[in-house]
Amino acid sequence: MIKKAFFIVIGVVLLIWGIAVSKPMSVYTPHDPGGPFKALAGKYLTENLPSMPENWVYHKHVTDDGVVLRWGMSTPASEPKATIFFIPGYTDTLELHAGTFQQLTNRGYKVIAMDLRGQGLSQRMLKNPEKIWIDSFDTYKKDIAGLISSLDDEIDGKLIIAGNSLGGLSATYMLDDRTLPIDAAFLLVPALRVISDGVNPEDVVRQTGLFRALGFGERYTPGGTDWRPITVDFTEANYCGSNRMDKAHLKDAFYSLNPEYRVGAMSIGMVNEVFKAGAKTRSPAFLDNINVPILMVTGDRDLVVDSAAANEVCGQIEDCTLVRFAKAGHCINHELDEIVTEMFDRLDDFVIQLNAAS
Repeated sequence: MIKKAFFIVIGVVLLIWGIAVSKPMSVYTPHDPGGPFKALAGKYLTENLPSMPENWVYHKHVTDDGVVLRWGMSTPASEPKATIFFIPGYTDTLELHAGTFQQLTNRGYKVIAMDLRGQGLSQRMLKNPEKIWIDSFDTYKKDIAGLISSLDDEIDGKLIIAGNSLGGLSATYMLDDRTLPIDAAFLLVPALRVISDGVNPEDVVRQTGLFRALGFGERYTPGGTDWRPITVDFTEANYCGSNRMDKAHLKDAFYSLNPEYRVGAMSIGMVNEVFKAGAKTRSPAFLDNINVPILMVTGDRDLVVDSAAANEVCGQIEDCTLVRFAKAGHCINHELDEIVTEMFDRLDDFVIQLNAAS
């Protein structure tokens, strides 16, 4: 009886798989949010999106597999305290972190930042440009390592790898590579474990791995679509949290007017890679191999990343300083001024200790 039921289930799965894989994916057409929303977005950006640092310059880097990545750099007026190598989060682009780059530059840091492949104005990998695709999280690692290795002459002082959310996970993923000249890490709400609505992360890896093996990897997860604004009301809260309505909607406002920057929901394959990378970076074997100091920042009101898991990871690393904000959400570098100021004050203290130890 059990054997018969098992083969019935397998048959149904294979039937669904055959129908789905044989059905071509729809032709990509950018979503048009409409004139009124675009007008609202334009006003919102004019009032709330900072400009890049005055001496910010964009560059291009070609990876070993021929993918063109965009990166940029700013230099402070005086000798840099250190060099911050910053990696934005999922769907992010460098322009949305202009305020962060301004503050870091004004505090005396050289800032180097990159758009991950498939995001911002780095090369897109699929026919649908809004779908991020990597064969393996090691692809990100190779991209980041390749760019860092090409920048020997641009690194002033200590090199601190930094990132928020997916960028924080990507930065963490680099920390077991002792061949790179990374001296420390500054991790903002790192996506070491993404909130999965009660589903065990190991089950997410197994389920998405199965569907990926069956050919569904490039498909969106159920309910996922190309970019759509989360809300048409910029006074409503979103996943960023509700502390700064003048910052929480920067991404939707920017993407409504700049479709070439858009990124949609995660594909099944991307979910699989993110959860596998998270599991790896939480493992004792990985954490035991980290030999650089870390400053980790988390928010107790994070609706995207499991902050408790990140806090626990920090506690398992020999030299990890945790800065935990009870009232902060996921978009922590767009938070209340007092939170952002304290976060960067703690970075300054961290760098003073880092430089003193050398």
